[in-house]
Amino acid sequence: MTKQTQILILEPSTELTFTGPFTEYVNTNLTLANPSSRDVYFKVKTTAPKFYCVRPNSGIIKAKDKAQINVMLQPIDSPEILESERSRHKFMIQSAFAPDNADYSTSSSPTPPEQFWKEVDASQVMDSKLRVIFQWPFGYSPNEGFGGDATNSSANPSAAKSSETKQMLRQQAEKPVNSPTMSSESVS
Repeated sequence: MTKQTQILILEPSTELTFTGPFTEYVNTNLTLANPSSRDVYFKVKTTAPKFYCVRPNSGIIKAKDKAQINVMLQPIDSPEILESERSRHKFMIQSAFAPDNADYSTSSSPTPPEQFWKEVDASQVMDSKLRVIFQWPFGYSPNEGFGGDATNSSANPSAAKSSETKQMLRQQAEKPVNSPTMSSESVS
């Protein structure tokens, strides 16, 4: 069985970078572009589902369209956990063409992604893997924010930014999401 080449164009293409401090939520974005003339289903998986929230984590990208994926790293409480986890985290983006016979003009909606992924033939699935990079901002010590004095907003502008991020995430959580929530599926 020959594996199909990924049709989606990923940006970034090889790694997701999260810039600390890591004691607060850290966000990064992934863009999935569909250059084909057919609709494509996608699904995002991770080796560390307890550490990340992905929105949307699955869906359909129309022909010649793009999807913006927000990947949020949960706060990490200690440098030891961060160090032990840093090389283990990866993401896999799976994709598959929507069926040729799918006629969305006569149907109220396409097959929901969760149903599609249960029924799709494994030989039709394309995938790409991204490794995770944890990096510190220039001039920031990795031990700051793990019980040091750099956690208040006056000493650390990132703390004020993370407060804004928390508020934004609360607002996003209140909005209905058309895609299913992140499952406990993991990538090996």
